Amino acid sequence: MTELMNTELMETQEEITALQPQPNKGFALTSRDISVMKFIAKSRYLSTGQVKRLCFADNVNNLRTQQRLKLLHDAGLISRAMTYSDQGLKQAYAYYLTSTGAEYLRDECGQDNITIPRKNHFKHLFLQHSLGISEFFVNLHLAVQQEENLFLEQFIADFELKKRIREQHTNSLKEREIYREFIYQGKKFTLLPDALFVLADTDPETSAQDKKLFLVEIDRSTESIQKVLVERCLAYHLAYKHQAFADYSAGSDFTILIQTTNERRRNNIQSALIGVPGAELVWTTAFPLVSPESLLTGKIWIDWQGQGRAILNE
Repeated sequence: MTELMNTELMETQEEITALQPQPNKGFALTSRDISVMKFIAKSRYLSTGQVKRLCFADNVNNLRTQQRLKLLHDAGLISRAMTYSDQGLKQAYAYYLTSTGAEYLRDECGQDNITIPRKNHFKHLFLQHSLGISEFFVNLHLAVQQEENLFLEQFIADFELKKRIREQHTNSLKEREIYREFIYQGKKFTLLPDALFVLADTDPETSAQDKKLFLVEIDRSTESIQKVLVERCLAYHLAYKHQAFADYSAGSDFTILIQTTNERRRNNIQSALIGVPGAELVWTTAFPLVSPESLLTGKIWIDWQGQGRAILNE
């Protein structure tokens, strides 16, 4: 399990950690501040509420979270972009790491290859989609903590996947086909999941690990089901045939998890995928059904046949 996933990130004791040079007079980083920075680096953007759930769950309200985020912001270690909540026009912040914060994690924590957001990405729809991916990560991280012998071996969001693809790109035709585009019946499909993760379930007696790979799509109902999800299902079908994601798990099998906005759209997606190549790989759920308690063990996912499925009971 990666360092980020280690439960040490959730330390509640605020041990003072020296920062050289001190970014702001009178300000000392705590172990929890560093956890906040690491989680932001992993997710790229986090809201106040998401930071609280990850690092300040023992606090009754957001006050302590807001205070520490303000100190990190004033110290130049994180920054923030304004967006709006899905519930209305209420303003909210999306926090992200600065180059100073990235340098600190690199020099003091040995964390390299951190992606710093570009400022032209600060658009409402983009930020809301990114925070949607982050919300899935938060629920997944907390859900795994509730299970014995289960580890979140990898969680890679879209921005990190893009970076890996650029760094690993060669002249290999296979890589271009897998990561850039697929051709199916004369049509071209691009493919990049919103995130992927690997769960490792360890047998306590034999220490043998059963690893499963999941690809995540966060659907915010902003585009038509036919245009986006059906065509993407076809692309995943081709990716499966090419064993495109075999490097991320013990085998080439994977399940596609689509989280959409409500149960009606979930059912419409399931109906639209009937008969589409690759539909057997897809499970769909609705955002209101997802929580740390339900994500892994609840039968909140439906497959292409409309049957309820649970990630840990299959």
